[in-house]
Amino acid sequence: MHLFDAADTHQLLPFGPLVRALDAMLDKLRAGQTRAPVRTAIPLPNDGVLLIMPATDGEFASLKTATVHMCNASKGLPSIHGAVLLMNAGTGQHLAVFDGPTLTAKRTAAVSLLGAIKLKGQPQGQLLIVGAGVQAASHARAFWSEGKLEKIYMSALKSETATRLVEQLKEEGIPVQWVNNPAEVIADVQTIITVTTSKTPVFPDAVQPNALVIGVGAFQPDMVEIPTTLVQRSRLFADTHAGAKEEAGDYLQAGVNWDAVTPLEAIQAMPYPDGRPMVFKSVGHSLWDLAAAELAYTNQRP
Repeated sequence: MHLFDAADTHQLLPFGPLVRALDAMLDKLRAGQTRAPVRTAIPLPNDGVLLIMPATDGEFASLKTATVHMCNASKGLPSIHGAVLLMNAGTGQHLAVFDGPTLTAKRTAAVSLLGAIKLKGQPQGQLLIVGAGVQAASHARAFWSEGKLEKIYMSALKSETATRLVEQLKEEGIPVQWVNNPAEVIADVQTIITVTTSKTPVFPDAVQPNALVIGVGAFQPDMVEIPTTLVQRSRLFADTHAGAKEEAGDYLQAGVNWDAVTPLEAIQAMPYPDGRPMVFKSVGHSLWDLAAAELAYTNQRP
């Protein structure tokens, strides 16, 4: 069995192939070839939680474990630890273990990119990212990798970490411009991505007609990033119905009709623009971890 650290896992998951791998997993999901039960959450000391997420597509199986301790920051430790185990579904043989946080960061950004492509085509124009953590960095790299964007704005609570991230992305050739308040540019951007743990909306309801809002944070019922009025007047989508109904704070607090929320696998054709914004809510799914692990395993083999 092969063990891959964060750097190796990152190298094995280029965004273009990862988006295609996720799209292929959607085909398997539609064909009824996959099984992925709702994740199990087990409380741990210090307000922590252990998350267990299995999945299979018949050929491979995966098991992701993750622990979340938000208090770890005060101890100088990462808040999230985890790993993804890939197995041969036919024999049970353990094939590889990948760094969980790295795989999750890359597949989450790739799911957002896949959703954007299915809803609006290749991302173009100007993008606003609200947040300055790991997911903000991963989404900036993923969306810039398509080569169609003109500019990326980033806004969050000003901090040394946020400043360092903006400078790092610029060094990588990604032209990120810091804005102190999302309201400064919200009417100019075509795509907004939110990656925070906020419990109040992080931008005003003043988006362009036909704008696309991708909500990645707000992963608990009491969290919210997107204005309720915007959710209520938009066309709604999610990467998965099952997870969104339990975790999508933006939708839960807006009291959405779940029959009006289209899951990612049901988006067969690009929606016709009708003057309404679109909101794509991403909460994660073990099948996305499986798709990423399969790709990484394939890429490491000679």
